[in-house]
Amino acid sequence: MSDRAFLSFIPLLFAMGLAACGSQPRTAPALTPPPVTRVMVVGMSNDPIQISAFENIYSNTLRSESQTVCLIGTGLPDLREGITLQSLQSAAAKANAHAIVINRIVRPGTRPAGETTLADYLDQARREAGLWRELDKGIIESVLFDADSGAQLWRGESGNVNPKGRLKELSRASERLANRLAGSDKLPEALAADDGERVNSSE
Repeated sequence: MSDRAFLSFIPLLFAMGLAACGSQPRTAPALTPPPVTRVMVVGMSNDPIQISAFENIYSNTLRSESQTVCLIGTGLPDLREGITLQSLQSAAAKANAHAIVINRIVRPGTRPAGETTLADYLDQARREAGLWRELDKGIIESVLFDADSGAQLWRGESGNVNPKGRLKELSRASERLANRLAGSDKLPEALAADDGERVNSSE
């Protein structure tokens, strides 16, 4: 075969090679969603402004700053009639929550040292229900509990806020607390088998 004939044959070989490559099936690697921590965010208050700051603002900040799925407490059916240990545990179990964070207004400088349990904390919160109405200044207390054992995992508090103040003030304090929690190493790690499915917590 002459050099000219050989050179004219090269484009045909190239085209055949491309066709062969194109016929090979391509399979994309399976994408496994990263495990996520599911946190139920509960605001203990009957004031709508506080609830908005303690649940909506707090959860939005925590979600954006960490690999976390947040479930709003007031959107969960088991918590609509009131917050009890049984209702919290039931709601957490149905939502597959790994942890529960409770936000509420407390009197500054009166928090006992040491850790508590979810059951004891709820008892204390019930005794102090409505206390915020008597305060000119309070702090937002944020406490994270393990959903299964009820053990305390983390606690944070804001600076002084006006409990009867505007949403903007309470929201800023809630954002700072959520950022502190997101930046800590206290959020429980989700198991790799967790599919990370987001639950619609509002019905």
